[in-house]
Amino acid sequence: MKIESVDEFFLQKRQLSGGGIYYAVDDDANFSLLSSFDKNQKSTFFSDMRKKNGTSQHDQQLSEFIYFLNTAKDDTFAEKNNNT
Repeated sequence: MKIESVDEFFLQKRQLSGGGIYYAVDDDANFSLLSSFDKNQKSTFFSDMRKKNGTSQHDQQLSEFIYFLNTAKDDTFAEKNNNT
């Protein structure tokens, strides 16, 4: 078994250089808009993540993705998922 860390070299090896990498920093790091501990709205999408690699554009793309995951109607989600 070989274990690789996900970092900029991981992306380069797979010709994905330039991508954003975010690490979970606590047990509440997920793609939910709500905290799994107290069910309150998270202050930011990134409150439980640390950016290892990337730009503000990657932050924006991840924010839009998380928002879409949590707010899209089922048919919209299925349509978008089939187009990727």
